Amino acid sequence: MGLVRHEIDYLATPNMREYYKLHKDEEVIKELQELHLLFKNDYAVDLQINETNEADHPDPNAHWPISVYLTYHPQYPHQIKDGQKHLHQFLAKQGLDLSTINKRSFSASFPHSDAVAQTLRNSDLAAIGKQYNIDITLEPEVTVKPFAEEPFDVQPFSFSFYRNATKNIPALLNHLATLLDVKTSNILSPPLPTTEPDTYPAYTKLGAYDKARKEFYEVRHQQDIERRVAREEALWTGAEFGPSPLDIGMQLEDQKYEEWRDWATKEITAIRQLSGSSGSALDQDALLDPQADDINAALDEVEPSVPGSKRGQTAQGGALVHP
Repeated sequence: MGLVRHEIDYLATPNMREYYKLHKDEEVIKELQELHLLFKNDYAVDLQINETNEADHPDPNAHWPISVYLTYHPQYPHQIKDGQKHLHQFLAKQGLDLSTINKRSFSASFPHSDAVAQTLRNSDLAAIGKQYNIDITLEPEVTVKPFAEEPFDVQPFSFSFYRNATKNIPALLNHLATLLDVKTSNILSPPLPTTEPDTYPAYTKLGAYDKARKEFYEVRHQQDIERRVAREEALWTGAEFGPSPLDIGMQLEDQKYEEWRDWATKEITAIRQLSGSSGSALDQDALLDPQADDINAALDEVEPSVPGSKRGQTAQGGALVHP
């Protein structure tokens, strides 16, 4: 739980889109695995790169966001700095514009009208965005047709900003709404981006426990495989072993099962002897055949109510109880 997680955001170029299709290129997978191992051994930093979701970015010529997570121990701050420098060199090698690091984007749409269009033409949007450290870009006008409502025109905006300017977006939207004389509540936009720290604790208490639990399972599984391999090797060289825990367990189960069958046979015999309408006296005195089909059916019917103990319990009814 003492580990710290550092997040780096950047916009990947279209040339990097093919590079990050990890499941299609074995060489890329191998190179990234070597990079992760290098960070682990040389910098004591756990490197994670989020996977690309092409469904969210269908335009092959557009830039798309990628997040990189560096998990390290705060007692070694110089290692994280060396790791960041190495990571920047690696990204630059892939053709990334390093000026896009920690750059984010956000979009919103304002109801469009002739008055709004005239105001936009007379406004210096670049200067307005500069006040909030956010770049504003006008997108082509579109028509929105809500369900069961009349269609209307909207003017989309896209905002590009660094993470430290995320908190300025609500103020900028209010500024533009006042400028265009539209209600802020009418602005069409997804949920506002939240301000996230560059560095935050890597694990909560539950997350740390979950990670330790999974690591323990992996270690225990590996040890179990090693023991099984060692046993097979010993058997091949002539070693002899006693019964395994599973074999002993099966023997105990078989023993209990036979005890239950003996008890159930005696119970059914007693019930037959007490039931005067089940047949002749000769049939009542005859010994039961445990292998007979009717006896097996009776045993199967009373089996769920019989405990696994020597004493057992009184049978609670069954196929042979009723005349």
